Amino acid sequence: MKIVTPIILLFIIATFVFNQEMMKQEEEHQVVKQAVIVQTADTVVQETENHIQNVPSTPSVSVPAKELESVQPTEQGEFTQPIKSEEESVEPEPPVENEQVVTKSETVQPKPAEPETVKEPAKPVYSPKSNANIATIDAFLPEENSEPRSTPITHIVIHFTSNAVNNPKSPYGVQEIRRIFVDYGVSAHYMIGRNGEIYDLVPENRVAYHAGKGNLPSFPQYMNTLNQYSIGIELLAIGTKEEMRTMMTDTVYESIHQSEIGYTEAQYQSLTRLIGDIVSRNPSVSKDRLHIVGHDEYAPGRKTDPGSLFHWTKIGL
Repeated sequence: MKIVTPIILLFIIATFVFNQEMMKQEEEHQVVKQAVIVQTADTVVQETENHIQNVPSTPSVSVPAKELESVQPTEQGEFTQPIKSEEESVEPEPPVENEQVVTKSETVQPKPAEPETVKEPAKPVYSPKSNANIATIDAFLPEENSEPRSTPITHIVIHFTSNAVNNPKSPYGVQEIRRIFVDYGVSAHYMIGRNGEIYDLVPENRVAYHAGKGNLPSFPQYMNTLNQYSIGIELLAIGTKEEMRTMMTDTVYESIHQSEIGYTEAQYQSLTRLIGDIVSRNPSVSKDRLHIVGHDEYAPGRKTDPGSLFHWTKIGL
């Protein structure tokens, strides 16, 4: 009994010492664990602060107290703003005149002034003459009935024309005669009606096809080329039966009313004015019988116009 008691006492003491050692180690372990937790927390805090510094600030939005009070949670916990009634709706302010709206993504630059549009000058009314001294009626033929002129104008050629072969009862229909010109590819610069009206058929700066082949004794260089140097004038008229025989039968000629034969005073007056106007604008054209001729003078035996019924003295020649 005396031997057992000391052994038990030693055991108890050893156990106490062991427990004290274990408790001391546990305390040291807890201290280390706490230090690790603190260090980790400090690291997280530091990283959070750095992240917050790098995040752009969001502008705060102020909400009026009245609207804040009206915000109610739904059953799901989301907040919605009730729709305003018509009484509570706010009318938009009227736009300020000339105000420019600038968004964050773009900058509105002042609109540059549009360049002033230069208007092209109005095209002049097409006229074959360089002045308006003579009143004329436009009846221009297609360009195919003429060609550009490259030579000076030195002559005027007088002709007669009609539609008596096809319409002896009404031989002076202007549109019918114009159609004949188009169909046969011939032309003149002017045509004078029975009442003295003057029709423009081809501009003077283009060559008309009116004279054809022929020759002027005083201008041998113009053989077969008088068109290139001349202005052609047609008068609505009919010559004698003999002069018209190459164009129509005697029966057709005799069916034409006598008043339609020859020339009218109105035609002589208009022709005189027209010749004076052409001569005044073309210094190479002299007002004499060398430069103002009949078609029958340029092509004798082939042509008979203006014929014996045409009185040259009535136009001052």
